[in-house]
Amino acid sequence: MPSQKFNNSFWIIICILLFVINLYTFYQNNNLKEALDTIEASSSENIELANNLLNDILKKEILESRSEGIIVNTNLVLTSEKQEELLLSEISLDQPKVIIDFSSISCSSCGEETFKEAVNLTKKLEDRLGADNVILIANYKNYTDLDVFKRINSISSQIYNKNYQKMGLPVEQVDSPFVFLLNSEFEAHYAFIPLNRVADLTDAYSGLLENKFK
Repeated sequence: MPSQKFNNSFWIIICILLFVINLYTFYQNNNLKEALDTIEASSSENIELANNLLNDILKKEILESRSEGIIVNTNLVLTSEKQEELLLSEISLDQPKVIIDFSSISCSSCGEETFKEAVNLTKKLEDRLGADNVILIANYKNYTDLDVFKRINSISSQIYNKNYQKMGLPVEQVDSPFVFLLNSEFEAHYAFIPLNRVADLTDAYSGLLENKFK
């Protein structure tokens, strides 16, 4: 009898151990499956982000190249910070000027990070080239918006209101800030659309413009 009880207990223990092992294996496989699913989802998301970035860069490059050498709309009516109207053709271009078009100084549609990237580029160009060589053109409804924009972002350059008119450049197709160099013939050169996801390009571009002023 003791031997039979021992055998029964032994097999009960074996069954419990097998159950525990199977249960552990099940959970391990389930966790592994969840981990693989997570990796797969993450990879798909990264691929999608990379494709979106590539598409944005290609579109940006095409629009920038198509804007090269185009004469801007010199009949554009601008309003100065002093509320004085003048034509774009009346801006003094004794030497080339860097034009930064913010479309709107609130720019809620172009994305906060892209807007910040354009502001940072503006400040960098002011430091490197001098605020007198940088002109901002934007749309704004009242002077308060302009004052807040300049004060919050520490902008020193002159800002003109373009009153929702177009300059006639392909880069205006993007709902985002862009930059170009305007020469005395009112030709646009070195058009550039800042992208916050490729900040290295922005740094390289500011260096390019700096060399043009040396």
